[in-house]
Amino acid sequence: ASDFSAGTVGSCVVDNLIGDGAVRLNLPGSTTCTFESRVFDAGDLVDWVELDWTGSTPAGTSIELQVRTGNADGTWTLWQLNQSPLNNFGGQYIQYRAVLTTTDSGQTPVLEAVTLRYVLKGYAVLSAPLGVQSNWDREFRWTGRSGATNYLLEVYRSDNVTMLWKWYTAAQVGCDADTSCAIAPAETLGLGNGDYKWRVADYDPTNGYGIRTNFANFTLVGACYSLTVNANPSVGGVVTSSAQNCTGGYTAGSVVQVSVTPNAGYVFTGWSGDASGTASTVSVTMDGNKSVTANLRGNTLVSPSGTLTTWSNVFSWTGHAQATHYLLEVRKADDTVVLWKWYTSSQAGCAGGSACSLSPA
Repeated sequence: ASDFSAGTVGSCVVDNLIGDGAVRLNLPGSTTCTFESRVFDAGDLVDWVELDWTGSTPAGTSIELQVRTGNADGTWTLWQLNQSPLNNFGGQYIQYRAVLTTTDSGQTPVLEAVTLRYVLKGYAVLSAPLGVQSNWDREFRWTGRSGATNYLLEVYRSDNVTMLWKWYTAAQVGCDADTSCAIAPAETLGLGNGDYKWRVADYDPTNGYGIRTNFANFTLVGACYSLTVNANPSVGGVVTSSAQNCTGGYTAGSVVQVSVTPNAGYVFTGWSGDASGTASTVSVTMDGNKSVTANLRGNTLVSPSGTLTTWSNVFSWTGHAQATHYLLEVRKADDTVVLWKWYTSSQAGCAGGSACSLSPA
């Protein structure tokens, strides 16, 4: 598999003085050079397991070999040092490079032959999503490989922005007892309409990394639903939601995070509409147009306030319509208590309303 050609490649010299060819430093003068092989094609996805080489490394010289594997979709693994077994995902293509080095100006290492070995082995078969998806259940499904204990799921936008790169155990994707794997990762539940691609790789503790599949492409063209968020009362707080992923809203099946931040003097009491509970952040699944309201309550003090030259001895505030009692506290600047007393909302004149006032004796 060496397939050397005669000539000078950078600082390397390729000649045919030994057998079918050899790579050596371009002496005198060269102390290091890198020879990069052509791309070798196995014709199908395979598991590349070993790289052997023959040559000579006189004292003061060395040869380091690195390998990368690739697929028909044009993607490659990173260059990795040669080891047995090869620590690369399998693929259809493989390429090696040799780094020759000397610390003796009169000696050169010589690389005479390289042998690449692979084995035919099963790999994951991707089943969904594929093609145009107008009503996707947000689940990735594939047929796994018997014996695999872990799977890597990769999801990218068409412009190669990574949306997900995550390892799962076979149990997490539901195929520890068989080979029918499926998972709906939370990280991809918010994917908007557009073009995407995904692939899977496997791992087992005996043989290491398995084969990384070619990419499968899919396009999301789901319905776009609107989400209306409100605070009640509007002055009580700020309600926010995660970024929209289609024009005017969210694609069908998207899970949107809605959060509330109460303003000073208000507390959050719970969600209503298409959400419930009292947690400050709630998840809303967009299977239609939705409306969510954050309910808050609080008391806004009106008067007295600031420096007063005259005062009618009236305390007034905006209360909460559902409140039945109010505690009025008055303290001096040194924190001495002047008044600490509970009143009914009727006594404060705001039963069922919010404009409260008192003139305590």
